[in-house]
Amino acid sequence: MKKYLISCVIFAMIFSLIPFATATDYELVAGNGMYDAGMVTISNDNTWVYVTIATGPGWCLNESHVQIVGAEPTLPSEEYEKQKDVPDEGWYEYITFTGNPVPGQFEYHNYQEGVKIHYYQIPISEIWNYTEGEPVTIAVHAAICECALDYECITVYDSWAVDYEDYQPGEKGSNPVSRYNPDYCLGERDSDGGLDMFTSLGRGGSIVLLFNNSICDGPGPDLEFYEITNGHNPGWDEHVRLELYYDGEWHNSTSFVNNEGDAIGSRTFRNSVELDLPYGKCAEKVRVIDESTGSSGSYLYDYDIDAVRANYECVPIYGDPTHCETAWGDGQQFYGRNWAMFFNYTIEPLGP
Repeated sequence: MKKYLISCVIFAMIFSLIPFATATDYELVAGNGMYDAGMVTISNDNTWVYVTIATGPGWCLNESHVQIVGAEPTLPSEEYEKQKDVPDEGWYEYITFTGNPVPGQFEYHNYQEGVKIHYYQIPISEIWNYTEGEPVTIAVHAAICECALDYECITVYDSWAVDYEDYQPGEKGSNPVSRYNPDYCLGERDSDGGLDMFTSLGRGGSIVLLFNNSICDGPGPDLEFYEITNGHNPGWDEHVRLELYYDGEWHNSTSFVNNEGDAIGSRTFRNSVELDLPYGKCAEKVRVIDESTGSSGSYLYDYDIDAVRANYECVPIYGDPTHCETAWGDGQQFYGRNWAMFFNYTIEPLGP
């Protein structure tokens, strides 16, 4: 019976919670050995064998197939006179009469396209002819194509925040309730002339802002925050801290104060912010967190966002997406006439 396994990008979280035998790495080679395309990592506990296929820079997975058997493959044509005589068991289910594997027949497969990782969790109890302490043979096949090699930061114009998530207004004191509307910080700045069309964060509040493009670290200020402070009062210190979302989690970035920005118009401070993003990283969204402490009587100081503009866009640099290759986990070749390969792995029992 076929097992349809879903690629799991949270495999690292699983690895961190379950004790595993020491992982073993095998190179993922493509184009009959012309390309080092990534890595196949095998590990196990007492119930499962874990297979992770991860492509290297410039390559993405379009599909993959895995087979694991408790015996090495042999050449059917040397053992049987005709194909009909070959038993339907072990490796014989997955190779031709002349010894070439048929990955589409492998028991485990994944057809998620354009990703960097495919993850498999295979029950040890279902490995044919497995004997504890004896090595198993594993074949890992993948179809890979060129994908984004890197990213470049290009200048954009009029890229204002267009949406928000998770608005958590903080302490308001006696501040007008009308200021705590998250829609008011979206789009171009529009509050300098006296309209209270800005979003206050509240003491300790926060909001997540999204743009039509991803954010990157360019040569100049990466974000411009337009903050409303009546009369540009230098004594009204309103502090914020930024977090950036990339690689599937939030990362602390930078902090700044409203009145350290440029005074514009009658009541706007422009905070020009330089982000500290690692090379090649693109932020999907920005969290703005109020860390103000001052007050004027019952009126609390908090950061008031009129608008936020991104000055740079993160653009992927692609290789040739039509260039695709067949890849195998590196090992020894099957007995057919192509270069398909398998490798040995010993399942290590854990605990007493």
